[in-house]
Amino acid sequence: MDNPLLSICITSYNRPEQLKRCLSCIQTSNPDLIEVIISEDCSPSKDLIINIVDDFTRTSSFRVLLNVNEKNLGYDRNYYKLLKLASGKYL
Repeated sequence: MDNPLLSICITSYNRPEQLKRCLSCIQTSNPDLIEVIISEDCSPSKDLIINIVDDFTRTSSFRVLLNVNEKNLGYDRNYYKLLKLASGKYL
């Protein structure tokens, strides 16, 4: 796939239910134009968040990238990491 038109960047720290709800809201008739990037910031709910993203990846037609930080970066640096991972024209 060429670079997508839109990168949806989602920070995640210890909020699995909110992440699940957020991912379920992403809809389009052109999934090949969108990538979804989630950056998990070493939270206590890391394993549950990874499972939620795995389920979303299996059931969606979006390009999905999950980044799991080895140590907690804090919100600002975690968000900056998302921006570096994004390849879309728009974020």
